[in-house]
Amino acid sequence: MMTPMCPVCGGTSRDGFSSRYVDVVRCVAADCGHLFAANVSADHGVQSRGDEYSAAFDRRNSRLIRYWKRQGFLPPESRVLDVGAGLGHVAAAVRQSMVNGSVCCVEPDEASRTRLADRGFEAKSSLGDCAGEFTSIILLEVIEHVSDPVAFLRQCRNLMASNGRAFMTTPCGETRRGSRATNAYDTPEHVQFFTEKSLALACRHAGLTIEQFRSVSAMYPRSTGVRRVASFAKDLARPVRDSLLGTHHLVCFATPS
Repeated sequence: MMTPMCPVCGGTSRDGFSSRYVDVVRCVAADCGHLFAANVSADHGVQSRGDEYSAAFDRRNSRLIRYWKRQGFLPPESRVLDVGAGLGHVAAAVRQSMVNGSVCCVEPDEASRTRLADRGFEAKSSLGDCAGEFTSIILLEVIEHVSDPVAFLRQCRNLMASNGRAFMTTPCGETRRGSRATNAYDTPEHVQFFTEKSLALACRHAGLTIEQFRSVSAMYPRSTGVRRVASFAKDLARPVRDSLLGTHHLVCFATPS
């Protein structure tokens, strides 16, 4: 069986390895080296989440909103697009934080989309159903689920205002030091396993520029009670680990090129 073409650069791939849920191959191009699932269906990445998932991130979302505002990501009267919105826990936090802004959600899972509509959100099944320009596009743990990441990012770029930005996160498929001991392979629906190099290349092909990869402690839920100290320790250790061993979780802002 022929190995599939790389969804980032279109290059050939070679045999890779079997992860917990999917077989993974690697692009042979030196400037790409993208890792991706082989021989899966186009809708393999669609994921459905329950209410317990949303509740676990309520406190995280409050910290993330504050971080976004400090970074100028949610200016007044923002038009926000939350892609892969699930049941809307991030979208609800964004809506609550704004006075005159608006939030549109994209969610391919039909049951989740119905729940979003019930909560009063404009809910679309795909980026192709969206219209107009958005100043802020949220791509939290989404890009690893899509079958054609460059086309997906290009659609995001086409919906982005000239002064717009996207906030994107995805688990790293392999660090600069060659480690795959990340969360990238822990979820059945993950089909793309980006590195810093391959995500930057995908963005360039889509007309986007990554400002920089960064460590953002507000991204991660914190424990309560006596475990809270451990959460703070992880926040302090994470940027040190990433600088020494390579980024384990890719977090960045992207702007139109």
